[in-house]
Amino acid sequence: MERPTTELARLDALLLDAGILAGDIRARAVQARAAVRSIDLRPTFLRDYGAARDSLMAVTGSLEPLASEADARSRRRLAERESVGDELRELSLLLDGVTLGADLRRALFETRARHTEAERLLDAGRVSDAAALLDSVSVALTAVRIEAHGLVARYADESSVRRWNGWVAEAVAESRTSGNVTMVVDKDLRRLSLFRSGILLSEHRVDLGSNASGVKLHQGDRATPEGRYRVLERKDLGASRYGRALLLDYPNPEDRDRLRRAIDAGTVRRGTSPGGLIEIHGAGGRNEDWTDGCVALPDTEMAEVFDRAPLGTLVVIVGGDGSGPWATAARRLARGR
Repeated sequence: MERPTTELARLDALLLDAGILAGDIRARAVQARAAVRSIDLRPTFLRDYGAARDSLMAVTGSLEPLASEADARSRRRLAERESVGDELRELSLLLDGVTLGADLRRALFETRARHTEAERLLDAGRVSDAAALLDSVSVALTAVRIEAHGLVARYADESSVRRWNGWVAEAVAESRTSGNVTMVVDKDLRRLSLFRSGILLSEHRVDLGSNASGVKLHQGDRATPEGRYRVLERKDLGASRYGRALLLDYPNPEDRDRLRRAIDAGTVRRGTSPGGLIEIHGAGGRNEDWTDGCVALPDTEMAEVFDRAPLGTLVVIVGGDGSGPWATAARRLARGR
């Protein structure tokens, strides 16, 4: 009987496909191969591979369902890799421009690193190790998503958006009635709009505090405040480190009350100051949020705004109108929870 070359090749392929699922069957495969090799050593007229072929076929018969299961697992893991990868990419895009705390930034970085390692393990055929890592990535993504949603949820909150839109409408109406200049800063859209007599004169891209998406509570939190303010002082060139500047009357009574409530709730230490020196100033145009809480424009645009804004000019700073990237991220994050 001819040498079972085809059966041996089939055995090797199935062992490779079955991977770790082959388990104890590998020992039987070694014995079956050894039987073939021992027959190979006999004189040609004494070689009978019948029993060896039967042994090989028995082993391959045991391996076939395991190889199929391993293949199904691999397909599931590949699909899971694509799914987790898609979720990670989507989350990264959603959080682009959202001010993340150090812990959340670290968690997102470590999650990306674990996903990269899981892909490497899958490519190396280490499906079981990759599966465990992908499971941990999925859990971590859920935690990051929930925490990130908490940072931007208020930008899509209907009551907050309604309140902010009300402030804007009142400010424009006041400008229309008085004929004065009014400024509206939309944090989510990074936009300063300049009105006179209720008519839009110009719009400007702005940079905000490095904790831009946060709620302004106290000195040093680097958040840009939200509220209704007046220009308290005009600082021409040389009077401010950032070129021309308009000092606002932050903190207003609402700001002080917000801080008091936070202190009473125990989230802020007693004796904490609300801070001050919130300005609209130059040195902007960096397309990133970098200030201590101020609103920054490019110097040339700041010169235009400065010339049009006398003392007492109304400045309304709102979170947004519900259409900006933070609001969009909040809604999409909520759907994914």
